[in-house]
Amino acid sequence: MLPGTWKRYLGILALATGIAVYPLVFSSNFALSLAIVIGLHTIVTIGLCLLMGYAGQVSLGHAAFYGLGAYASAILTTKFDMNAWLAMLIAACLTGLIAAFIGAPTLKLKENYLALATLGLGIVIYFVFVQWVDLTGGPSGITGVPNLEAFGFTFKKDLHYYYLVWPLALVAFILASNLVDSRVGRALRSIH
Repeated sequence: MLPGTWKRYLGILALATGIAVYPLVFSSNFALSLAIVIGLHTIVTIGLCLLMGYAGQVSLGHAAFYGLGAYASAILTTKFDMNAWLAMLIAACLTGLIAAFIGAPTLKLKENYLALATLGLGIVIYFVFVQWVDLTGGPSGITGVPNLEAFGFTFKKDLHYYYLVWPLALVAFILASNLVDSRVGRALRSIH
């Protein structure tokens, strides 16, 4: 029997191998696009698992922050012609500030009231995205978002984005796994 740490490392190695091999087995654009969306949702789900699973706090508006970050980076790149990487960094910081501003009073609520507040937040942000057509493009969304570029390489194909998203998802999984076993993770479990 392997110790728990080695089991975790073997599991992560198996996951990384599966991620690396997937495009060799499923090379169609549909399969890669689907895998990219799954990878993005995996990252969001990891955060939701930390919040709901370990801390025991019910959040029904988690997708609102995902949307805030996505729309903020898209608006910064299309309307303000900003570098995509810088736009994503600014969008993440802005979303974090908004989350802290909203989270401080919201986390004082308990049980059903917390769930209702997060649900209300998600609904309000959804309607802002849909109704503010001049800024967000309304139900059609934002078009003309430029491709990412890094070190002279342009991400143009689904395969490129696949190999960008899934390593990030794997890193998020490893960080969350380490967080759970840390002092902060014990604090999250005690909140639960």
